[in-house]
Amino acid sequence: LIGLLILGSLTPCTQAAPQPESAKAYTQGISHMRNNDPAKAREAFSQALLDEDTTLQAAALYQLGQVNATRTFSELRALYSPSAEESEGLAEDSPAAPQVTPEALQKIVDSLKQDIQPYRDALKLQPTLARAQKNITGIEALIKKLEEEIERLKQQQQQQVL
Repeated sequence: LIGLLILGSLTPCTQAAPQPESAKAYTQGISHMRNNDPAKAREAFSQALLDEDTTLQAAALYQLGQVNATRTFSELRALYSPSAEESEGLAEDSPAAPQVTPEALQKIVDSLKQDIQPYRDALKLQPTLARAQKNITGIEALIKKLEEEIERLKQQQQQQVL
């Protein structure tokens, strides 16, 4: 009898259904993302993480990764996009010369390395979440390209000094 009690305590319990307030928080997070309000989306997904349902936790982590990566991608695009003032002085057919520095790109790389973690955490909870793995692979490839660009820019700067 004692052996059965011990075995019973070691078997995993069935997956808990998400609590209504957690499911609502997740849905609100999606709505905030659609309304381009990342701060409120991040807050709502963080609230959904408090639920015991690992499927909901994995989904919330994935969405947190989306919110964070979207912010970083916007910052990266801004580095390569001319400001309004710079655009006015350019001829229509001349490309803008972005002022991208190794330091600015390194900040993006550092952000991307942090952005990837929620996807990894989501995969730990739900290993079959293919979207998370796809995003990890894509972000890792982007990090590699940016690190190569950082090295190229550093070499270019060194040549200009000589």
